[in-house]
Amino acid sequence: MIDNIDRAASALTAVEAFRETGHGSPDIAEAVGYLIGSLMHLCVQKGLDPFKIVEQGACHFIVEVIDPDGINYEARFHYTASARRYGSRDRFRVFYQNPSKAEVS
Repeated sequence: MIDNIDRAASALTAVEAFRETGHGSPDIAEAVGYLIGSLMHLCVQKGLDPFKIVEQGACHFIVEVIDPDGINYEARFHYTASARRYGSRDRFRVFYQNPSKAEVS
């Protein structure tokens, strides 16, 4: 049976392999962020919605924290992604947003 310690160990192996390619950072938080970003680029190249995949991953995480077997719960994750130029005082521009509550069943 796979537990959350095993899941984290597998993820660390992936981060370390990513670092060996010359990408990422020695800082674990930064390396994980770079890997997530690169995985999102991969999703786009494969015709997948990267934000939907992030949402699925976050939901898996939420459920596995509550129930490591992941069979007794379901989760929802809501977010808005936005961007602006460094140093700008302009408002952040919405890049991507979860469907509205009316669209979520």
